[in-house]
Amino acid sequence: MVDIDVDASGRLEDAVHTRTREIVDRPFDLALENPVRAELLRASAHTHFLILVLHHVAADEITWDLLFADLSGQYAFETGQSGSAPTAPDLEYADYAVWEQQRLRRGDLDGQLQYWVDRFTPAPAIVGFPVTAQSSGQRGTTSGRCRHALPDAAVAGLRDLAEEHKTTPFTIALAGLAAVLHRYTEATDVVIGIPALIRDASEIEGVWGNFTNTLAMRLNVDGETTFMDLLGRARTAFFEACDNRDIPFETIIERVAPQRTTGRSPLFEVMFAATRSVTSQLQLAGTTATDLRLRNATSMFDLAIDLVDGQVLAASFRTGKYAPEFIQQVLEHLASVLAHGVSNPGQCVRDFPLLTERQHQRIVHDWNATDDTRHLVSAPLHKLFERHVRQNPDALAVVTEDAHLSYGQLDEHAGRLASLLRSLDIGYDSLVGINMERSTNLAVALLAVLKTGAAFVPLEPAWPPSRIAEVCASARLAAVLTHGGPALRLPSLEIPVLSLDENHPSARAARAPSFGSQMSDLAYVVFTSGSTGAPKGVMVTHAGICNRLLWQADVLGFGAGDVALHKSSLGFDMGINEILLPLVSGGRVVLPKPGAESDPAYLLDLIGRTGVTFIDLVPSLLDPMLDRPEFADATRSLASVWTGGEVLTPELLERFLSACAVPMYHGYGPTEATVACTYEIYRSGSRRRGVTIGSPIGNSQVFILDTLLRPVPPGVAGELYIGGVQLARGYVEDPVRTAERFVADPVSGTPGARIYRTGDQARFLPDGTIEFLGRVDNQLKIRGRRIAPEEIENALTSHPCVRRAVVMAQGDRLVGYCASDDPALTWLQLRDWLRTRLPEHLVPPTGTILDTLPELASGKIDRAAIQRIPIEVSAAIVPYLEPRYAMERVLVDLWRVVLKVPRIGVDDNFFDMGGHSLLLARVQAKLSEQLGFSVSLLDLYAHPTVAELATYLNAARDGGTESESMDGGGLVAARTRAERGRDARAQRLSQQRQRR
Repeated sequence: MVDIDVDASGRLEDAVHTRTREIVDRPFDLALENPVRAELLRASAHTHFLILVLHHVAADEITWDLLFADLSGQYAFETGQSGSAPTAPDLEYADYAVWEQQRLRRGDLDGQLQYWVDRFTPAPAIVGFPVTAQSSGQRGTTSGRCRHALPDAAVAGLRDLAEEHKTTPFTIALAGLAAVLHRYTEATDVVIGIPALIRDASEIEGVWGNFTNTLAMRLNVDGETTFMDLLGRARTAFFEACDNRDIPFETIIERVAPQRTTGRSPLFEVMFAATRSVTSQLQLAGTTATDLRLRNATSMFDLAIDLVDGQVLAASFRTGKYAPEFIQQVLEHLASVLAHGVSNPGQCVRDFPLLTERQHQRIVHDWNATDDTRHLVSAPLHKLFERHVRQNPDALAVVTEDAHLSYGQLDEHAGRLASLLRSLDIGYDSLVGINMERSTNLAVALLAVLKTGAAFVPLEPAWPPSRIAEVCASARLAAVLTHGGPALRLPSLEIPVLSLDENHPSARAARAPSFGSQMSDLAYVVFTSGSTGAPKGVMVTHAGICNRLLWQADVLGFGAGDVALHKSSLGFDMGINEILLPLVSGGRVVLPKPGAESDPAYLLDLIGRTGVTFIDLVPSLLDPMLDRPEFADATRSLASVWTGGEVLTPELLERFLSACAVPMYHGYGPTEATVACTYEIYRSGSRRRGVTIGSPIGNSQVFILDTLLRPVPPGVAGELYIGGVQLARGYVEDPVRTAERFVADPVSGTPGARIYRTGDQARFLPDGTIEFLGRVDNQLKIRGRRIAPEEIENALTSHPCVRRAVVMAQGDRLVGYCASDDPALTWLQLRDWLRTRLPEHLVPPTGTILDTLPELASGKIDRAAIQRIPIEVSAAIVPYLEPRYAMERVLVDLWRVVLKVPRIGVDDNFFDMGGHSLLLARVQAKLSEQLGFSVSLLDLYAHPTVAELATYLNAARDGGTESESMDGGGLVAARTRAERGRDARAQRLSQQRQRR
């Protein structure tokens, strides 16, 4: 007996609870103590608290009844109320355990074991509810609890349906839980655990112990399954399981041997049981006993749901995996399914309403309440620009390293070029290609096209001529604007090509007023990778891009005096956003030198020199920029940073917020939704659940739907659909694909509305923010660009020696796998083949050639097996030569880490090993840090092998050479030399192999 001391300010209940929790939470050491723990607390002469703790291995539900009965009987005997004390049973639990093992050894239970082996061979995938806890990485056993009472009509319906079909309310509820799991996960093979008492033998009726076994209920449910079908399956499975319940669950697991995962129950994650309310059975003569049962603070299962007295759903769950509000939602949906099931047992479970009216209102309408008329202007892009021309014509609009234009000058040049274009009958609904490097003329060309009423189509100078020709033909371009010089790579086109050099005719043209485009007219068309094997042209309207730019300027506070950096390719819609945002907001746009857009050192220097206040960075460029020691000083002018296009990791976000005091805007959106349609703001010091893609931007809607286009509950994965003013018109000259991806809106109730099917998987979190989960299809995203692997695969199979091809992603690089009968074929040859047909970002730097590609039984390619195939990294291009001295060893070690390639020789080419400009920037940062002097990106391009770079760096360190000039032309030339050198070596090796 222990006395409880409570001070004047304390409460007795708190003191008792604290002491009880100490006793309950102390782990049992079964090697040294009994599985029963007791303590009597005395608060006063007439008030006592008896604490009883039983380890789960020693007690089932009946054991508690036996304990209370024995304790009551012993108390009566000790106080003279009874003439006899309770007697111990003839058997103990240990006797039962021995008997059970004997039955197993004799083979008495072989038939039961075979039932379970047949039932679970092959073992099914474990199906559970999606993880929703804020700290889901911590898989502890701390328990949370939720309850939800069934409606009276549902309780009565359970009883009536059970009586009608000779089953139990528990079995009906089991079928309902399987239906909810199916609706949450779309799994068709569902396993739920249930407990079963094994106290049939009269000899063990009074024995304390855990005579409970776990049974696994495996139920099939699909879109055609009615509730009555599912109930029949649950009833059959339950009766069969009870007939075979003597086999210990662990014995079944040993035979079935499903893949075990630490911290997870085998076969199932959800436990379901029928329980009864606990009423005190402790009868102590002369006293009043009140049950104050304290629930466990830990949970044995990820989720355990009880049907209490057939009336209440009670859940115990691990808080490291599930959020309380999510489990409460699950109970509500289970109650809804049961209520609907007992009323409509012949209806398919897929058609049962899952969301309540309140939940539907919140998901569909409240979380999409984004209407903002401030951004729904009637002025097209070029008219927004012209407002600032009138307000402040002398303000700088465009700045490069060697030139600049004011708003007035930019408008004057664009007006003259527009006049020239009109003389060529280019105007409303025309499409004009723009094939230009970054320059002041690029801004002139964009605005000139818009002033005619036409839309512009970016044609990247780095594209191969065949790609440019393909886009020109697909878009039926009326003309192409370019500039002279080596960057021009246009095929022979039967359309006008205007070169905007110093002597272009627009300089002499009369200026004409701009065309008053409608907001539904096209502003631009961006061609992206297409799943049919051909690029697809996304048609973006003035309404869409104006809403995006005005909303962004508003949320950023971007206006006159602000400076944006335009460093993304114009063929990437963020590049369009970068150059147009300042021009419609009265700000200034800074253009880096051609070829320097991915050089962290140069960009940071440019930001510092020009006072950039806003920049958009994909995570793969932000990462090496943060590696630079000058990052904090160089970015003092920044007011905000936007990122998107790739997965933003929590680690990278924390690095940025630690290094920079400005907010991070994290955006998401496909080109079809005009740059971005959701965003989240992160600030230093703010609490974060993780990294999400946030909520819809102004005048946009986001829906997460199941395969039947119904909203899914928060926490449940579905496909992300986008609606609102920013939706593109569709795809150029492709009505079939447009109809497939832009579908009628079945959710919002807005007449005539459309939504875009993204192919992205996502889920709502409880607060309405969206968590991105990946792709529904095979589309990839590499360094901010969406890539349809089918386009690359089609280009590969067009090679006469390739039968089949698969392209996949490994981290931030593409990898190709081909089947060919030609033993002389190399990946280098295929890469050269692709370079004549596809843009560089669609060319896998590494790949492997096989006799055949692994297949599934269906004949489809086995992508999981392909991912395990070693890649023919280009180390085989030249004979391996190990590093010979210190500088080479430093470089080899660094390349291994950056390129994630286990073996690198000193003659291996950085780009042959899968390197690209952003990885080269990381090498630059690390080298400058290790060597103590600056290494330019141009130096690295000019010396692409370990041996060449080591020789150069040793000379530079010793003062024997100087770093080459960091100008854009030098970078482009260095890239070209590196590519030509690499290709020449590859060609020589290929010829040598063929001669062998």
